[in-house]
Amino acid sequence: MLNIANFSENLNKNGVLSENRFDVSFLSPAAVRSAIPEWLTIDQMITLRAQQVSAPGVAVTSQSVVPYGIGITRKQPTNVEFTSNSITFLDDRNNTIYKYFYIWMNSLYDFTGAVDSGLVTSRPSYRVGYKKDNNGNNINLTNIRIHIYDYEGNTVTTALMENAYPTSVNDVSLDWNKTNSHFKVTVGFTFDRWYIENLSTISSFVPSVSQNAVTLENFVNPSSTLINGFLPGSSSATSSQSDGRLNSITPDGTYQNITGTSPTPVFGQ
Repeated sequence: MLNIANFSENLNKNGVLSENRFDVSFLSPAAVRSAIPEWLTIDQMITLRAQQVSAPGVAVTSQSVVPYGIGITRKQPTNVEFTSNSITFLDDRNNTIYKYFYIWMNSLYDFTGAVDSGLVTSRPSYRVGYKKDNNGNNINLTNIRIHIYDYEGNTVTTALMENAYPTSVNDVSLDWNKTNSHFKVTVGFTFDRWYIENLSTISSFVPSVSQNAVTLENFVNPSSTLINGFLPGSSSATSSQSDGRLNSITPDGTYQNITGTSPTPVFGQ
C-alpha cells in the first residue's frame, strides 16, 4: 500500500539533484589548436560559459522475432543508438565562441578557405578534414565531459562523449528590440559513444533496500570480469584529455593545472 512516510523519508535521506549544477569541459582538437593560438584561453571560457546541455541518452534498437516460429512476437535487442547532443554557450563581447566553432567547422570541411583569425584568406578547397591522422591521433575530434554536481559542489556523475565534433552551429537572431538579450551560440555535436566514468563506484552510493532485497550492489558487481570488460577504465588511464575543468596540455605532452590564469584577448582583438 502507498506509504507517504516512506516517500518522505527517502527524499529526506537521499535528497534530490538539481539540473543547474554542472559544467562542460573539453580540450581543443589539434586542428583547432594549430589555427587558433589562443585556444587555451577559449578552453577555459567554454567551461565557464556552457549555459545549457543535455545529459546524453541511449536507445536500444530491437527487432521483432517469433522464437518458436509461431505465436506471439517478442522484441530482441540488436544494437544501441546514441542521441546527438547540443550545447548552448553564452558568448563574450568579442564573439569569441561563435568564431571558434566557425573555425572548427571549417577544419572539418573547408567551405570558406584557409582560416586565419576568423578571416578567409584563400578560395575554399571543399576538402573533407580527416578526423584522425595516419597514426590514429585525433585531429578534429575531442572528448567532451559533462560534470554533474550535488548541492555541496561534489561531482556525482561525469558523462564522457568520446570522439566528439560539431555538426551544426545555429543561426542567431539579431533584433534591435532585444535590448536585454545576450548573444548565445548553440552547437550540435555528434560522437562515437558515451559512458559514465568510474561507474564501478556506483555500488558505494546506493543504499540497500532491506537485508533480503536484491540490491544494485549485488546485481552489478564491480569485481565481475564481465562488468570490468564492458566498462571503460578511469579517465586517468584511458582518456586522452585531462579530467580537470581548466587543465590543459603542455608542449611536452603532459598536463598542467592552469586555474587562475588571466584571460587574454582572442583573435587579435
